[in-house]
Amino acid sequence: MLDTMINLINPNLDRAAIREEMERSGFVQIDNFFAEEVAEAIFQSLDTQVKWDLAYSRNSQGQLIKAGDLSRMSPQDIRQAVSSAFDFSRDRFQFVYNTFKVIDSYLAAEYRRHYLYELADAFHGRDYLAFVRELSGCPAIVRMNIFAARYLPGHFLTPHDDSHVDEGREVTYILNLTKAWRPEWGGLLHIMDADQQSINRTIVPAFNSMVLFRPPRWHFVSQVSNYAKRPRYTVTGWMLNK
Repeated sequence: MLDTMINLINPNLDRAAIREEMERSGFVQIDNFFAEEVAEAIFQSLDTQVKWDLAYSRNSQGQLIKAGDLSRMSPQDIRQAVSSAFDFSRDRFQFVYNTFKVIDSYLAAEYRRHYLYELADAFHGRDYLAFVRELSGCPAIVRMNIFAARYLPGHFLTPHDDSHVDEGREVTYILNLTKAWRPEWGGLLHIMDADQQSINRTIVPAFNSMVLFRPPRWHFVSQVSNYAKRPRYTVTGWMLNK
């Protein structure tokens, strides 16, 4: 059981430097965030244990096809169902990717046991919450929203800023868990200027790297190419103040 998550964080992290960078710019990328065996266990869960739902947009609103329903649909049926996400005739928020909403699944007891349920428990441990408050410089954090994402060829996420005042989002976090990803495959996290006219940082999803930033901050994930050789995995969500 992952009941001592704080002891599974890479002990060599320079916490003071990370905190300083968050205070200075509101953004930081942390390499080798977890101990190697923990990152590998999370990757194995994503790669073999998760039954993936499909998230997509319709008129800027999120839609979801559950894994069980997906398994009964033909590829043609799926393409038709998500076609609204590929209608770029208007400027709006659009996306298609696989998802597993960890907290929702946990509360609904969809699985008797699941490694990502253990991860959710560990993320809400007292010591881990104290750790992320220290790391981010946000003392108001009290809980974590958690979901996993899998990007396959054709999947993408258009620009958005993660602002959602009602949810109490203090920090966006993105734990990259893709092995040997190549930049030419797409699936890159692009951080934009406030005017949304230029990119000031591009993140290639390196295995076991954690990205933290304070919303609102405009960003998007470029479309994964049709020749990408493996899925792009993340565990992501928000650190919340309520």
